[in-house]
Amino acid sequence: MTRNVWPRTKEEARKCVISLATCIAPICSNDEILELPYAPLQCEKKSCSAAANPYTDVNFTKKICIPFAAQF
Repeated sequence: MTRNVWPRTKEEARKCVISLATCIAPICSNDEILELPYAPLQCEKKSCSAAANPYTDVNFTKKICIPFAAQF
């Protein structure tokens, strides 16, 4: 698992070397957090829960598709 993916099952959570609590700090305020002016871009496939990285360049005028789950 990478650090930007949450475990989907209890088995995956048990295999985590670093506890999930060390990855976030909900009480700590951070002014550098990026807030998007739109909802997260997610895969349209029901079995996939992929979302676009907020730092991805998205061109809404040309309607360029971001491939998720091998869907082009």
